[in-house]
Amino acid sequence: RSLALAVPLPLDTGEAEPTIPPHLRRAVLSRHRRCCFPGCEVPGFACQIHHFVPRSRGGPTTLGNLGPVCPFHHLIAIHRWGWTLALNADGTIAATSPYGHILRDHGPPGRAA
Repeated sequence: RSLALAVPLPLDTGEAEPTIPPHLRRAVLSRHRRCCFPGCEVPGFACQIHHFVPRSRGGPTTLGNLGPVCPFHHLIAIHRWGWTLALNADGTIAATSPYGHILRDHGPPGRAA
């Protein structure tokens, strides 16, 4: 085993990056294997990586602030219609409409995958 493989590397860049580094994308997709929007079954590999707290508001490019979201939910529901997503401490996701209606996942990502 080489020394390079044994040295732990940080996943998080800690800054609001314009692109998601490949190693961080892999970690996000390991946690959520499908779109984070509650009820959506689009596989993670077909999703875009979304900052839960937007980069424009200083949201960091960190594992805890990222999730895979299918193009429809990302571009239309979130960026056009104003829905927001939040990652809960237990790994579930809450989607909140601009009117305050909340949709929740029914289990952590391991069970939903």
